[in-house]
Amino acid sequence: MKLLNQIREYLIQITNIENDYGVDEVGEIEEFINNLMYYRKCNEDEIIQDFLDIFYINTTTSIKLLFFIRDKKDGVGERRVFKVIIRYLANEHPYIIDKIINYIYKYGRWDDYFALFDTKFEDKVISIFKEQIQIDLGSNNPSTLGKWLKSENASSKETIMLAKKTRILLGYSSKDYRKILTILRRRIRNNQIIYKDINEVDKYKCNIKDEHAFINFDNNANKIVNDILSSYYYKENTLVVNAIKEYEKDLNNTYINLLTFTLLLFKKLNFNFFKNYYMSFKNNPKFNKILQEDYKNIYNNIKLNLSEVNISLDESLDLLLFTLIKKDIKRIESPKSILFIYNDDKDLDINNYNDIEEKWILAGYDMPKIKLWNLNSLKNEFEIYEDDKITYIKGFEKDFWYYLLEGKEINKTKIYINKFNKLEYNEINI
Repeated sequence: MKLLNQIREYLIQITNIENDYGVDEVGEIEEFINNLMYYRKCNEDEIIQDFLDIFYINTTTSIKLLFFIRDKKDGVGERRVFKVIIRYLANEHPYIIDKIINYIYKYGRWDDYFALFDTKFEDKVISIFKEQIQIDLGSNNPSTLGKWLKSENASSKETIMLAKKTRILLGYSSKDYRKILTILRRRIRNNQIIYKDINEVDKYKCNIKDEHAFINFDNNANKIVNDILSSYYYKENTLVVNAIKEYEKDLNNTYINLLTFTLLLFKKLNFNFFKNYYMSFKNNPKFNKILQEDYKNIYNNIKLNLSEVNISLDESLDLLLFTLIKKDIKRIESPKSILFIYNDDKDLDINNYNDIEEKWILAGYDMPKIKLWNLNSLKNEFEIYEDDKITYIKGFEKDFWYYLLEGKEINKTKIYINKFNKLEYNEINI
């Protein structure tokens, strides 16, 4: 195996041609991404071997995948896999590190470079550190290098040893090194305070501890809606049901914000008779009118109509069908889907789907597609899947709205594959 790897390595270097060894590249990439959680704790050799399955099919793609996995902004943000692989490459395929070393901090963090200590690139890393320290000492807007350099006054013995080694290689005394870190970290903190307000209006800024959860819509809802509308060219026909339980009132700001944004989005997308309405369960299922396309107005309206009773899919569908018949609403203006947004410990379900569907058919209407989004699952990995004619939505992801509107089954791995396929990383050429 080692000889075969050496031959492959030689062919790649002298020809710069990607070699196909009969392995499904797309499948290997999908499997690698799907195993990221497992890679956090598994043996390093397993990570390396799985990566090599892609590396020897298409070297350039494998390195772009590596950066995507590490990419803290547009990628997955996984650290361990990246560090394990770049250390392996430094020892076994150093020409790769020669080409990518200057991009490591850009897509990861400065402390990722420590993975290259005790390899032939240790001196290069120290050179990069020295150059950046001098730049940062002369700047009021420094990089984050000072934040990630190791401190000798840390509690971990391993960190202290690494900090001491770094300091000695940089050529500083303990006093000078400590002083430099103090200066740089103070400037970084001051800079973070200055730009805090700017960061807060980032349309994808998370607002609670869990990274999967909540977009800060408050002042940017209409802008985000317009961004979605500019990329989505179809009219919608969805009735939103507010099924958030009242007893969660002390914990549901995240839930209400997500529901508010969803209503605002569909109010602008919908063309059916219920364009300006949503259903709620204050005491019984009823329709509530949205008077304005205003985020705070909708938010306050929702808070007055949180559920105080158990949610019933049957009753919701019966009320909708009764309203369609009573008001003689045309089929074309009937909602094509109904989205229940709720926050229960267990999933909503419907046991008599066929009987309800037959009732709608006899009344001359198409039964709307049922979509169930449990906000109690925000901490779960995001996925949309269909089971027995009902669409289930778990968790939350920043591109959620596009996946919801497209109505396709999706999971975290497929989301990452879609993102990876869209990213170019043009400067990374092997």
